[in-house]
Amino acid sequence: MDKENYNKLKNWKFKCLYLSTDPRQDGWTTDFYKKEYKAADKLLKSWGEQLEIEFTYGCNPPELDGAGFDSDGINHYNERLNQVPLKNKK
Repeated sequence: MDKENYNKLKNWKFKCLYLSTDPRQDGWTTDFYKKEYKAADKLLKSWGEQLEIEFTYGCNPPELDGAGFDSDGINHYNERLNQVPLKNKK
């Protein structure tokens, strides 16, 4: 499953929900969209939702070697640690 198909199915589900409660629809159409809504909801629940986690903390870190030094020989390891403040545990 890719994100595009997941979003299409999610949009279809909400469209079916809207059209199944629309008073302008006839009984056959309302029943069709109720069934489609239930099918789409069941399929979405079976897929689940993937979380996207940003690992760069809003910036692009410099290219570092294994010891934390960049190409100019500057140690950026401590700078990267200080980008995300740690909360004090009390």
